[in-house]
Amino acid sequence: MDEQLILQQTQTWVSSFVIGHNLCPFAAKPFRENRIRYRVMANETLEKHTEILMQEGHFLFDGAKAWDTTLLIYPEQWIHFQDYLDFIVVMDDCIDKVGWRGDLQLATFHPQYQFAGEDPHGPTHFTNRSPFPMLHLLLEDQVETAIHTHPNTKLIPNRNKEQMEELGVPYLSAQLMRWQNLS
Repeated sequence: MDEQLILQQTQTWVSSFVIGHNLCPFAAKPFRENRIRYRVMANETLEKHTEILMQEGHFLFDGAKAWDTTLLIYPEQWIHFQDYLDFIVVMDDCIDKVGWRGDLQLATFHPQYQFAGEDPHGPTHFTNRSPFPMLHLLLEDQVETAIHTHPNTKLIPNRNKEQMEELGVPYLSAQLMRWQNLS
């Protein structure tokens, strides 16, 4: 595992896709200010990953606000989307068990991401497709602040879906492959 390459691939995806297509209007500022924490996770047990989630949550809560958010990147695990979904259930339960529901939010990204009930070959899944399986840890108070500064956050998902449809699956697939194969 080449950690530096994985970081480069992830940062390129964030800058060129997430920010470049304005999928998350709140991402540009922390990216520009270098306030996104990236952690490449080694192949570990599920128990170890829940411990890391707890450590990272405490780090974000207690981190003197040096970081706005964290991306946990899993380049060697949960390659199959269903396995990733099972992993997410465990991690989400972990948030509940420690009482962080409403304080820490998990956003999910995966190379094979697929929204339930949508055409499996449709372009809208690409809003949550990433070079590697990832968990995005967000502090709820910062999410609330960002929502209050945006004119209408309810329009974001539909705008993103329309944009993905305009870009089309061939383009989006080629971009995803490019981020996965940076060298």
